[in-house]
Amino acid sequence: MEMPLFLRFVFAVVVALPIALLSSDAGAIPVFARKYQTACTTCHYAAFPQLNAFGNAFRDRGYRIPPDDEVYVKDTPVSMGVEPWKKLFPHAVWPSDMPGLPPLSIVAFSNFTYNPHRRTHTGETGFDGIGEVELLTSGTYGESLSFFGALGLYGRNDFTPSRTELERMFFIYSPQFRGLAHHVNFQVGRFEPRAAPFRDHVDLMTSGVSPDLANTWAVVPASNYTAFFPSQQGIELFGGWNGPGGKGGLSWAAGVVNGSPTDMAVDNFTSSTYPRVGSLMNMSAIKDGVESAFTGKMDVNGSKDYYARLQYKLGGMGVLGSSSQEASLKMAQNWQDPSVTFGTFFYRGVTGAFDDITAPVFSGAGANYGKNSNRFWRYGGEITGNWWNLQLTGAATLYRDKVQGGVWALNRDGTRVQGWDFDTNIYTAKLDYVALPWLVPSFRFENVNPDYDVADWKSFNRYSALVSALVRANVKVTFSGVFVGNQEGERIPALDNSYNLGLQFDF
Repeated sequence: MEMPLFLRFVFAVVVALPIALLSSDAGAIPVFARKYQTACTTCHYAAFPQLNAFGNAFRDRGYRIPPDDEVYVKDTPVSMGVEPWKKLFPHAVWPSDMPGLPPLSIVAFSNFTYNPHRRTHTGETGFDGIGEVELLTSGTYGESLSFFGALGLYGRNDFTPSRTELERMFFIYSPQFRGLAHHVNFQVGRFEPRAAPFRDHVDLMTSGVSPDLANTWAVVPASNYTAFFPSQQGIELFGGWNGPGGKGGLSWAAGVVNGSPTDMAVDNFTSSTYPRVGSLMNMSAIKDGVESAFTGKMDVNGSKDYYARLQYKLGGMGVLGSSSQEASLKMAQNWQDPSVTFGTFFYRGVTGAFDDITAPVFSGAGANYGKNSNRFWRYGGEITGNWWNLQLTGAATLYRDKVQGGVWALNRDGTRVQGWDFDTNIYTAKLDYVALPWLVPSFRFENVNPDYDVADWKSFNRYSALVSALVRANVKVTFSGVFVGNQEGERIPALDNSYNLGLQFDF
């Protein structure tokens, strides 16, 4: 008798976990682990990639350990000049250094996924073998320059060809004069804007399940696939100050980016039909039209998006780390950071929009696309509390899209209607609990409330659960489940129920 599909999935979990647990020790995560000869748990919230307070301070100081990075470096850097050259500048090149060891590491992912209700994609189960391979690089040049890069070498979860993509690559300049060190930093390149409600690149739930909808929501009727995650291209200023007594403190950021559609938003919000509205709007036609408008361009218009963030932390480690030099780096229970952090942001953008989303259904021809039609805002706030082995975050993220000239769409009875405003309120709650130093259960609740003048769909909830287990310091097994309630019609990938067994290893 054939084993039921769900039982086969459970059987795969039971078999795969012992195999992972018996894997040989692959050592520490390279680049910074090699540079400082320390474990990845020094910077991560028990399980990678989520950062603890020390890891956040390390990141916000341009990938330098506070307060004196040189004391902790075990990998002897290659000198690019000598100290006296500084006194000769500008009649000599300003001296610097570069990492002694190649600042490279590899991250690989493998997933087995079960989709019990998937109707828009072929097959209900999938095993991608090695589904994704990513090259990471990061390091410093002297006391004021640093860099980070993430290059997707291989990514494939179906029969389409794999693609190589530069996900992120940015450079940071931290002035060391006039007392500006790490209070003001300049960042340029392709990065995740700090305006994002959540730092999804260093988030357990994103790594093991999916990015937050607050970071990746696409307003399809308004033709807007601009998202915070995985990256935007531009420039950003950021910095911070420790609070009284070296505890907590203020963080700030402001930036200007192109504001382009992201592949993740496009892929996750694509279906032959639109949920709830059904065949009255063709999502694939809108997606194809937007991609065609952006083909060969950095941006579809001359306008740039701009944003800002303010954040204040009460208690816990200072946002720029400790001001005292420690004899050794803490690698145990360093996820504990009793504190409360309040944050708020805004993001203002301009993108294009179709003025008639019925045309692709009726004639197959593209409607008029106004490259400056959609003037949109993103703003909101978050509260994060850390106590003992718990971290709890609550956030409200508001999407406001207004299309100049309006958008024509079909009502349920087939009549043409016009609308201008496309609003979405997203409320998110997240909980991480360090049950053991190597075992972290996480939970996420998302309440999404679209309110579109046309092509509207009702509010829904998405529930996500994740267990992250470090079987070695740099080998992680994840088991996750996602359930979306109150959905009608076909499910797009972002809102599909699924169960996943994953393996990630860094070397």
